[in-house]
Amino acid sequence: MVSQQRHAAFQLSVVCLVLIVFAFLVPMIGASRAQGAFGLLALLAIGPFISRKLEGGVLGDERDRAIHLRSIQISGVIFGIIATVALWTTYSIHRHAGVISVELLPWAAWWGWIVFMLSQSVTMLVLYRLG
Repeated sequence: MVSQQRHAAFQLSVVCLVLIVFAFLVPMIGASRAQGAFGLLALLAIGPFISRKLEGGVLGDERDRAIHLRSIQISGVIFGIIATVALWTTYSIHRHAGVISVELLPWAAWWGWIVFMLSQSVTMLVLYRLG
């Protein structure tokens, strides 16, 4: 397993952990307060230590860079589609109110980042699997 695969697997496990903790906390303390589970995304800062260069090895080659860039492109498209659907859904729900609650902004940031990280990790692992 190359360093980028380890990094993608680590990102995937952290995002899944965050979603599990969030789902566990919502029934107990409510959705607004359960947003604290997203603080576990700070564990992603450990990622560079997992994907560091091994003794006598290379960090990545052209293939690894191409897979990384392709996964970012695919994740960006997925994020764009989901963000567009979310914005139009929000507009259609709140268009008669005249205003949209500011409480939706943190939700958009948290879920947008999770969608991007989840799709990038899964895409990278799939691209490595396909060769």
